[in-house]
Amino acid sequence: RTLTKPALAPAHKPAQDRAGSAGVRRQPLGGQEVADGQRRHRDARAGDVPGEVFPPCTSMVYPPSRYAPSAADNRMPDAELVLEFVYGCRGWDTARAVKWFDHSRIIFLAGAFVVIYDKDEHTQRFFTEHDDDVVALAIHPRLPLAASGSIA
Repeated sequence: RTLTKPALAPAHKPAQDRAGSAGVRRQPLGGQEVADGQRRHRDARAGDVPGEVFPPCTSMVYPPSRYAPSAADNRMPDAELVLEFVYGCRGWDTARAVKWFDHSRIIFLAGAFVVIYDKDEHTQRFFTEHDDDVVALAIHPRLPLAASGSIA
């Protein structure tokens, strides 16, 4: 048994649509009233509460409706983040992003970091002085020396 879609009758179009009313936006079944109400609500809110656009999005972002800013909002937190371990590496556009540094250490690129992983001790050391993504890595053939280069 084969299932088929039922045939749909062509929708009735008013004379102005058939005449080619370019630029007219139609809303089905009272949708225009709903859209107008949403637009009025958005415009009223935009006048009261300042919103902000975060590109590449084009929509306004507003603070929560019962939000009262305080002095603590602009203060730096008392805690700091500490980098403990890096998972993953940049390899999708960088040739030879992972290399053996010596018999027990691997060096690899991860974003703006260069990571040296010691497989015997299961520890990592980080070079974090790059300003942008690291895309080049070179190891000296005889000395324990590495060089890295970033995009900018």
